[in-house]
Amino acid sequence: MVTKIKKIISSSVVLTLVSLLVLARGTFAWDGELQIEKDCEAVSGVLKINPDSQVVEAKINGVSTRQLDLDWQEESEITFEAFISWDTGETWSETKTVSKPAECEEPSPTPTPTPTLTPTPSITPTPTLTPTPGPEPEQARCSGLSVSPEEGTAPLTVKFTGSGFDKNGPILEYEFDFGDASSGQPQIWKQKESDAAHKYEYPGTYVASLKVKDQGGQWRDGSGDCKKTITVNSKPQVLGTTTGSRLPETGIPSGLALGFLPLGLLGLFFYRHFKIL
Repeated sequence: MVTKIKKIISSSVVLTLVSLLVLARGTFAWDGELQIEKDCEAVSGVLKINPDSQVVEAKINGVSTRQLDLDWQEESEITFEAFISWDTGETWSETKTVSKPAECEEPSPTPTPTPTLTPTPSITPTPTLTPTPGPEPEQARCSGLSVSPEEGTAPLTVKFTGSGFDKNGPILEYEFDFGDASSGQPQIWKQKESDAAHKYEYPGTYVASLKVKDQGGQWRDGSGDCKKTITVNSKPQVLGTTTGSRLPETGIPSGLALGFLPLGLLGLFFYRHFKIL
């Protein structure tokens, strides 16, 4: 009987110890908790531990800390992994995945439909017209030089008449180059009139030319149109005559005259009597 009582008591003690161990394990298991705090900017994982327990190690996402703050950045979900170990050798872990608050999510932009481009009809290029070159505008110029006479005997006076063209108005001035400055005469002579004269004192060949001044004050020539050649010849030589010391005698010799006298008388006789002559 006593033996049975001892056995019952022993069993009770064992059961009590086992219950205490189980209760102790349960108590330590609830000494740790992972709490989440979040807003639109960041999320925090916080370990809540019974201050009376002897914690050896506490980690969140592998970092030795009891609070871990993370920014959302581009993420919409963040995962926290918590771990606790006590001096009794007991451990605890928990994993929580947290989503960003719905009110913090930016609405997805409605895609703008891409407009379909209507093909533009190609434009046929208009051919560029090449302008036909027209006649160049006439330039002012000396248009002519006339001389009279072109040839003669020295001294020779020659008359010059010049002409010019300017589309902007009349010729302002004429410049004659006579090609000769004999007897102190000017070789080049300028005047407003178109007529001039020059005296060539000595024989020779002279080239006269003309320039005209246009409305712009520019002197213009006309190349060959305004050049003339004047030929001045020497005076012709007169052959000389020799005057004798005595004038030549006139009439017939006296002897011959006496010979003709009888013949004259005979002719007169026959004329009177016979009317022969």
